[in-house]
Amino acid sequence: AFTPTGSKAMQCKVLLMKSLSKTKLYHSVLNEKSDHFLKLLRFWCCHNDKELTAFGGPWSAELDGADPTELQTQVNTAVRNIKAQLGLDLSHCRTWYKISEVVYHRESEKRSGAEHGERTILFLPSVWDCQPSQEEWDLIKQHVKPKYDPTAEENVEEKTEEKKKKKKK
Repeated sequence: AFTPTGSKAMQCKVLLMKSLSKTKLYHSVLNEKSDHFLKLLRFWCCHNDKELTAFGGPWSAELDGADPTELQTQVNTAVRNIKAQLGLDLSHCRTWYKISEVVYHRESEKRSGAEHGERTILFLPSVWDCQPSQEEWDLIKQHVKPKYDPTAEENVEEKTEEKKKKKKK
C-alpha cells in the first residue's frame, strides 16, 4: 500500500490520460465526421475511502527539492509519488501542463495571520515523451523477442529436446 511521505503544505496530483495516440487525437480534431475529441479522452483515477481523485501526493523537501514554489520541485514531487503509487516512471516526460493550483486557507490560519495554506497542484504530463522512439523500440524488441518468440532459434532447440524426452517416456 502507498504511504504518503511529505508535507501537506503542498501536494502534486497528476491526470494520467489513458492511451490515446496523437494520430487518433489529431484525426478526431480535424475530421468533422468523427466524435468530438473530448469524448475520446479517458483518465486514470484513484479511489480512496471517500472519493475519486487524481494520483499523486505530498511534497518532501528532502526528496523533491527545498522550494515548493519551483516548477522542477513540483514535477519531482509528482514523479516520485506516481512512481511510488503505480510503479510508473514519468521522469522522461519533458512537458508538464499545470492544469490548476488550489490554495486552501483554513479559518485558524486566517486568524493567526499565516500566509501559507495547503496547496494542491494538478498536472497533465505529456506521456507521449515517455514512449520510445522507433529506433529505441527496435532495440527493445531485439532484446526481448528471443526470450518470448517461439520461432527463435534457442526456443526451437529447447522444444525439440522436450519432445524427445516426452517420446522416451
